[in-house]
Amino acid sequence: MLKYDWKTIGHISQKKQIEQKIKEKNVPHALLFSGPHHIGKSKLSKELASLLFFDAIQTIPLSHPDFIIIDQLYIQGQQEDWSIIAKSSNFPQNHRAKSPAIKTNTITISDIREIQSMLLHKPIQSKYKICVIHNIERMNREATNAFLKTVEEPPSYVKFIFTTSKEGRILPTLLSRLHTISFHHLPKKQMDSLVNHPQKEKIIHYAQGRVGIALKMMQSDDFYQEIHELYSELHNVFQPHCRKIQLQFSEKTASSQKNLDEFFEHAYFYLRSQIETNQNIGQIVTQLEITEQQIKSNTNKQLSLDAFFLNIENFL
Repeated sequence: MLKYDWKTIGHISQKKQIEQKIKEKNVPHALLFSGPHHIGKSKLSKELASLLFFDAIQTIPLSHPDFIIIDQLYIQGQQEDWSIIAKSSNFPQNHRAKSPAIKTNTITISDIREIQSMLLHKPIQSKYKICVIHNIERMNREATNAFLKTVEEPPSYVKFIFTTSKEGRILPTLLSRLHTISFHHLPKKQMDSLVNHPQKEKIIHYAQGRVGIALKMMQSDDFYQEIHELYSELHNVFQPHCRKIQLQFSEKTASSQKNLDEFFEHAYFYLRSQIETNQNIGQIVTQLEITEQQIKSNTNKQLSLDAFFLNIENFL
C-alpha cells in the first residue's frame, strides 16, 4: 500500500522504495532514475521533489526559488525559442547564447559552473534546494569531472535527482556516486488495462510498454497516425534485400535532426518488438548503437545510415 497519491502510472516497487527512504529520512543526496524514454521518470522526479518540499504531491512552480530543473537547453540553430525552453527548464542559460554560442545538446562545463553557482545560495522557502537534471548522459567528460566533487559532497541542503535512458553512457566516475533506481517498461497486462481506444492493439504494440507514448497516441489522432506511419516505414526497411528502400530512407532520415531523433528513439523499440521472430536482433541493436554514436561524433549522417543497413543485411 502506497502512502502518497502518486500521479505517475505504474512502478509500484520503485515508489515503495522511495517512500521507505522518505519515511526513514534517508533520501540519498544524489538519485538517478534510470530506464527507457516515456515511462514516467521525469514526472516521478518532479513528484519526489514535491514530496521533499511539501510532504505532498503537487505541482512545483518553475518560479520556486529552491527548485532547479534542467531539461531543454538553448542550442543555436536548433532550439532558440526561450518560451519553449522555459516550459521545462528554469536555470539561466544566457551563457549558452553568448559568443561562441553553444550548438549542441551536450551539458558542458559552462552549464555545470552555472549550476554550482546557484547551489551556493541556501534555500529560501524550503529545507532543501533540489536540482533535477534530465538525461544526465548528455554531460561530457570535462563537465562530469568538474561536477564530481559537487555530487559527492554537496551542501547539506542540496538534493540531486537525475534521469537517464542511457545509463551506459554516464561516466563510471559519476555513476558510482549516484544511488540508482531502475525503471522498466510497463508490462503488457498493465498497458492493456490502461489503453482504451479503437486502435488499442496497435497502440499497445507501438508503445512497447512506454506509457507516455500510449497516452499521447490516445489523445492525438495525428500523433497516432505519425507513429503508425513511422512503424510501417521501420517494418519496410528492416526487411532483407530491400537496398533501394533503405537508401531512400537513409536520405530522408539524414535530412533533419528531427527525423534522426525519431528514427533512433523508435528503431530500438521496433526491434524490441521483433525479438521473438528474429534471433539476430541483438546484433542489429549493437550496430544501431554504433551508428548512433558515429553520428553524434559528427560522422556523415547519410553515409553512416547507409553503412548501418549494409552491415545488418546478414542479420535480417
